[in-house]
Amino acid sequence: MMYAESTDNIVYQAVERFIKKWNEPSFLPYINHSGYEAIGYNHIIKKGEEHLKKGLTPIMAEKLLREDIERAIQVVDETIPMEIELGIDAFIALVSLAFCITPDLFRYSKVTEFTKVKRYDKAAEFFINHNMSRMEHGYVKSYPLTKLRKEEAELYKRGMNGNY
Repeated sequence: MMYAESTDNIVYQAVERFIKKWNEPSFLPYINHSGYEAIGYNHIIKKGEEHLKKGLTPIMAEKLLREDIERAIQVVDETIPMEIELGIDAFIALVSLAFCITPDLFRYSKVTEFTKVKRYDKAAEFFINHNMSRMEHGYVKSYPLTKLRKEEAELYKRGMNGNY
């Protein structure tokens, strides 16, 4: 697939614009919608990255965003077989989902499962399943995540050119 091999690529830039549309940068740590400690553009602070808890500069936030987008692109490329002809909009939607829900959740999601077997209509329906935020007493539907997932689903459908 490899639509977005470099940050100079038009597709990569479209992915970045879409993700930035839905993620405001935070230069201090916060708890994200999944209950993880995050910083920047929803970068999950992993073991060994405790230094990030001191805060970021805008340049550092952009660098982490690029790394996280590249990781999401790689996960989409590794997960969706080459014979699946994704349109650019569908690719952007899948990368956005992978960016938001972690690589493992993406690899085993219903969106991925149905895309692999060319059930694009079903795949589009399952974007909405990733609209929950972790709260003190469990998960609740998140209005902003629901809006994001609906937009991703529409992008996905447009990118599959009605191939369902």
